[in-house]
Amino acid sequence: MGHVAADGQVVCELDALTGRLPCAAAGTEQTVGNLLSLGFSRGDEPTGLVVAADVAGRVVLALRAVTGVELQEEDFDDPWLGGLSAAGR
Repeated sequence: MGHVAADGQVVCELDALTGRLPCAAAGTEQTVGNLLSLGFSRGDEPTGLVVAADVAGRVVLALRAVTGVELQEEDFDDPWLGGLSAAGR
């Protein structure tokens, strides 16, 4: 279960295991609308791209819907430099 926020405000929860948005949110909220357009569901079974994706794929879909960032497979290649383990820290 994760929380989806827009402009620092939580607008809904997201269950990547089931593809559902378990809490009610304003139907006009653009962020929630983007998630619903991909097939995430408020109560019914998920549809569209969400059904075809595994859990990790659903998280990537949600990230794209919320932030507009398009991730590519090479974005996950090693080495990751950041946090306390980054060189020069």
